[in-house]
Amino acid sequence: MGPDVASWPATLDDKRWAQAVMRLDLLEQRDVRELRAGLAEARRARTITPEIEEEYAAARLRFELGETVRVRRTDLGLTQAELGERAGMTQSAVARFEGGGTVPTLAVLERLAQALGLDLRVELRPAESA
Repeated sequence: MGPDVASWPATLDDKRWAQAVMRLDLLEQRDVRELRAGLAEARRARTITPEIEEEYAAARLRFELGETVRVRRTDLGLTQAELGERAGMTQSAVARFEGGGTVPTLAVLERLAQALGLDLRVELRPAESA
């Protein structure tokens, strides 16, 4: 977003105006570089604890489940509202599920699978060692 030139004095000649705009642009570029450097440093400094890794894994699972439902729903040509009606859910509940924003119960997964013509399989297996 550039400067609000409408509020500048009308007496600035073209050369001074161009110089002022260039200085503002350089300041904005410097600010962006400093912000990026600060974010990069924050990323390097953060510590990934086992609890954080566990939450990332849970969030990834919710996202993957939601993505699977969204892809199947669109393949079938269904809207979120239509899928919700078939599964006994509201459209907003389907949207939250597809976005990975909810922790689904087995009952919800069963209803979605049935509404999408899919088989639900829950598998327990030995944990992968890190």
